[in-house]
Amino acid sequence: MTTPSPKLTQRLWFRITAALSAAAILACGVVLWRLDGLARNACIRTAEQEFGLRLDLGAANFSPWSGRLEMRDITVHNPPKFNRGVLLAVSELSADLDVWDSIRHRRLHMRTLSVKVAEADYEVLEHGATNLDRLLAPRPNSSARFPVIDRLSVSMGTVHVQNESLQPPVRFSLALAIHDRSAFGVDTPAKLQAFIAQEICPAIRNEAAEQQKQTPNSGLLDFLPR
Repeated sequence: MTTPSPKLTQRLWFRITAALSAAAILACGVVLWRLDGLARNACIRTAEQEFGLRLDLGAANFSPWSGRLEMRDITVHNPPKFNRGVLLAVSELSADLDVWDSIRHRRLHMRTLSVKVAEADYEVLEHGATNLDRLLAPRPNSSARFPVIDRLSVSMGTVHVQNESLQPPVRFSLALAIHDRSAFGVDTPAKLQAFIAQEICPAIRNEAAEQQKQTPNSGLLDFLPR
């Protein structure tokens, strides 16, 4: 199996962390901030306009008095031409919103945010395009601002990876056991990426190491960032 270059590995590291950063903005910043209209269709249209991706929302309960938000079954669909239908599936999302501070500063402020990711997908086509390109595209005219999160808690299930640009192509799934990994004072993409690098990525590599013991020639550890 061909070992990917260090540059490709670094690019994968960035895209995985940036995808989760964008997912946090998509599932939290856009969805929560647009709840002022209390319209599910408005949330979906906003997500499509900001990111160009189809978004489905399950059950949602929001109290403007307490600032408590609870949502289930948030699905971000992959763009056309990619194999898997789902880019990101969030089974549960709950947040305690500081309503007054969010209004006063016009920037979403969450005292706590808990996200349970059931599935995440990363795909690269033969010509190098990825299913994250729309999420990562620059948006100079966007009014979205990264939220302030006092305490972030993340749980993750399965990560699917498929890279058709390598020879031979790489395809694997990792069943993760990441429960309630926490970070405090997350208010920039850089802080979120640092949290992912320190807490999430090592867990992914540990699971890949366990799977590679059973399939020594799979090359999982060579493909994942260090």
